[in-house]
Amino acid sequence: MPRLIGPRTAWVIGAACVVWSGAWVASGWSYPLDVLASFQAWVLLGTVVCAVVLMLCRRFGPAALAGAGLLIGVWPLAAGRAPALPGVDLTSPPGPGLVRVVSMNIDPNNPVWGEELERVLGWHADAVVVIEVPPELNRGIRRRGLLDDRGWGWAHREWADGFASPCFVLSPWPIERLEVAGVAHAERDILLTRIEAPSGAVLVAAAHPQSPRTLWRWRIGNEIWGRTADALARERAERGLPLAVGVDLNAGPAAWRARAARRAGLRAGKPWTGGWGTYDAQWTGPARVQIDDIWHAGADLVAWSSVEPLGSNHRVIVSEIRVRGSGQGAGGG
Repeated sequence: MPRLIGPRTAWVIGAACVVWSGAWVASGWSYPLDVLASFQAWVLLGTVVCAVVLMLCRRFGPAALAGAGLLIGVWPLAAGRAPALPGVDLTSPPGPGLVRVVSMNIDPNNPVWGEELERVLGWHADAVVVIEVPPELNRGIRRRGLLDDRGWGWAHREWADGFASPCFVLSPWPIERLEVAGVAHAERDILLTRIEAPSGAVLVAAAHPQSPRTLWRWRIGNEIWGRTADALARERAERGLPLAVGVDLNAGPAAWRARAARRAGLRAGKPWTGGWGTYDAQWTGPARVQIDDIWHAGADLVAWSSVEPLGSNHRVIVSEIRVRGSGQGAGGG
């Protein structure tokens, strides 16, 4: 291909690739950059296209600069993740020493929430995190004993307008909601439970910071999630138990909220080769953003799956962790 791009233009393109691929570094201070960081995979696709065009135009220096931008941009997508993990066998109970956790944003307007709940409860899970619970399901569990004759216990986080969506942690084993001391608005914001699973006690939490649809929601969501992640990590360390956090972060893996989780010592579940993102589930793979996951600490992640939902626009996440001391896992936490 002839040199259709002039040298100055080529260097501008290469420099632009570095800037937009590395914009995630400043996303904690900038609302627009943080929103952009949630679409980091799309940003990197643009960088790849620019680098290829520069190579074809024999602008090798600018192409190398674009390649450096690509490396900078890939880092937050790959940090702390296992390269690959086997999927979870939903038809069989977890093996010895394993704890299976399901996390789903079921959608408050889900027309088939009963069918979806029935399906998920059949996956042999030790814990099910349910986020953005429909009002009918909320009342059914809390007031009408929907799960009482099924042998499932539950813990609940109340709805607080502008701050917290209703969430549940369900389990067929003994479950207790834990008090988190020394954290502002912990009762409103943090749903942390202890579950006595057959493979051992485990901490399971639910989280759902606000979607950054406005600057205020971005700020308050970051504030709540930052102190929640730190509090969960502290509780895990003090109690000496493995931790699994089912969360809809409303932010991608390069955004500030994911980086705050990693700084607190949590690890994302989704491996590099774990398929495409989780939202919007109705979109094709490359268009989806990975905002839903099960983060973990103090345990080894051995299996992970992303499952097509029923009636929701968030895919359902399933993971299996091995309590340390019961065997060697595929991905350390």
